[in-house]
Amino acid sequence: MTHKLAVALASILLLLGGAGCGGGSEDNSSSESSDSFDADAPEAEDPNAEEAPDESGGEAVAVELPGLPIGGEPEVQSETLQCVDVGWSEPPDLPDWIGITVTGVAFTPAEGFTQSSESCPGGAPPCLGGGFQLTGDARCYVAVAFTGQPTIDAERSMSFTSGVINCPSDRVEQCEAFREEVESEGAQSIRLDPADSEFETDTDEGETDTDGTDSENTEESSPDETDDGGG
Repeated sequence: MTHKLAVALASILLLLGGAGCGGGSEDNSSSESSDSFDADAPEAEDPNAEEAPDESGGEAVAVELPGLPIGGEPEVQSETLQCVDVGWSEPPDLPDWIGITVTGVAFTPAEGFTQSSESCPGGAPPCLGGGFQLTGDARCYVAVAFTGQPTIDAERSMSFTSGVINCPSDRVEQCEAFREEVESEGAQSIRLDPADSEFETDTDEGETDTDGTDSENTEESSPDETDDGGG
């Protein structure tokens, strides 16, 4: 009896020890799964990276200008062409950071001149087109064609009627203030010359008048000579 009781007790102890080992393995697995979940948690913040494009700073704003103050001199190149040298004319002062794209030109009289497709000599770029921007120290040219209409006795001029500033987004208020200054001062124009043929006509008329005056002086001097002879 004593031997059987000892064997039974030993079996019970073995069963209890096996159960204890199994419980320990379940605790370890649960702790490992919780650790792996915590390691992946920070990746949830990645969608916030989509806000980065908002820091671009904004695009340039187009600010339209009325007629521009310009100055320069024309030079007749041929019977069909004259080239006008153009630069900014103060006031107002043109800030260093402003570049103006010329978008409109007008001629007076409108029937006497038009923009020419011919090119002008020299190294200056054309004022209209080609990406040119008028600045305080940049000069350009406009090729002007004669249309054959009389322009001697009429006002002859060229003006820039409009322009655009590609204004930085952080200087829009300054660009608007500059536009108001330009509008307040008003546009300026450049005198144009008539065609060579009209210069020749004007000269011929002057020579005719001179000849007539000389002949009158000759007629007036002849009576004086007659009186002296009679004396």
